[in-house]
Amino acid sequence: MEPESTIDDIIKSVQRFRILSIGRSGVGKSSLVNCVFGITGARVSHLKPGESDIEQEFISQDNPIFVLHDSKGFEPGEITNFDIVREFIEQRSQQGLPLKDRIHGLWLCTKTPAAGGRVFEIGDEKLLEFAYKI
Repeated sequence: MEPESTIDDIIKSVQRFRILSIGRSGVGKSSLVNCVFGITGARVSHLKPGESDIEQEFISQDNPIFVLHDSKGFEPGEITNFDIVREFIEQRSQQGLPLKDRIHGLWLCTKTPAAGGRVFEIGDEKLLEFAYKI
């Protein structure tokens, strides 16, 4: 029986834990990245859909093991950003890529629906299905 990996063993092999924040526009992705990880660089927008560069790395000064990527929010009927996120996940999931540069987690941000509303939109479901297959 092989010994169970410890957190220290995992951190040594991964070096950095990379998380991609995804979700619809206006659900608070950038605010969450800034607040939870003590980062001030994720651009928050209150009046219109925010602008984010998915390739930009945000590294928490509180815990530099975490590297965050903030995606632009999904808009109803818009497919371009969905394709950008899908391509980013594909590129950052390749076996030949160093482990520290791969995506290790997706942080799906959703808005709590009003009574009878949908928790996930079709785009959320499709993205989760895609990520599950990788």
